[in-house]
Amino acid sequence: MRYVGIDVLLALVGITLGFLVGTFIKKDTSAILVLTAVIITMGLGGGVFVKVTSESNLFIKCITWVSPMRYGNEMLLRTMVFDRDIMSPLFDYLIGYSYGIPVCAMALSTFAFVFFMLTYFILLHRSMQ
Repeated sequence: MRYVGIDVLLALVGITLGFLVGTFIKKDTSAILVLTAVIITMGLGGGVFVKVTSESNLFIKCITWVSPMRYGNEMLLRTMVFDRDIMSPLFDYLIGYSYGIPVCAMALSTFAFVFFMLTYFILLHRSMQ
């Protein structure tokens, strides 16, 4: 059941991010291209392509802090090895995931809320013009 909750939370973040990019850009083909670039950049910060360590580039570190994929990856990996105590130190050492499930869940919820509110205010601003 935990996997379903995590997937719903990740889907909510993805939908709100898609709506946010869609409200910024008027042409749908341009929005798809921009959203693809945003997702690839977030994947870079999520640890999909590179391991983020203390010696990493400052740009990669900043993307890691604002990437919903980083928090989703950590939640899914920690859920997969929930009952295995030997795997927990490996997250800190090998992968660099050290926040834990509650922090990641709050971060993803915050991302979804912020993306939704930004979309709402952009649409409200456009309707007043």
